Amino acid sequence: LYLWMAKWKDSENQQQRDMSIQVTNYCKSVFEDFYIDEAQDVSKIQFEILKVILCDSNGKLEKGLTFIGDNDQAIYSWRGSDPTIIMSAGTMFDISTLFLSTNYRCKSEIVNYASKGIVHNANRIDKSMVTFEAGGNVSIYPSEKTDLCSLSRIAARQVEDWINKGDRPNSIAVLSRNNFH
Repeated sequence: LYLWMAKWKDSENQQQRDMSIQVTNYCKSVFEDFYIDEAQDVSKIQFEILKVILCDSNGKLEKGLTFIGDNDQAIYSWRGSDPTIIMSAGTMFDISTLFLSTNYRCKSEIVNYASKGIVHNANRIDKSMVTFEAGGNVSIYPSEKTDLCSLSRIAARQVEDWINKGDRPNSIAVLSRNNFH
């Protein structure tokens, strides 16, 4: 799609420009509203395709757009995701930014612990996080290992041990911060 929609629209080759117009017009005709979930993981190429579908020739948004995501959860830079896209989309398209600041998944002790590391993320939108439910327990298991494979094996063995000792699987979460990969 990137080739047909973004690259060929300005091609010197008339057939390529015609193909670009046909593909773009078709994609624009299919939907009026776009909901982009996990938008922190959108890549620059994906975003260029979206802009062609969503905007007029002057770059003005002509479709409904909702970006759903959290720049603090951007973990796919290795495959081209660019969390600055979700951070700038509101200004770029003149759409409002709303924050869901209540965490319904994790209890307060876990969110409070995770927040201490998250505030050090580079290029982030500063936002507060509150929890729906108090409690939780954070246990620290430092490791000399730094590679993702070894860390994953250690975590899997620890989770297995907790389950064998009677902990419920839905009461266990693994929080890892590893920027090596």
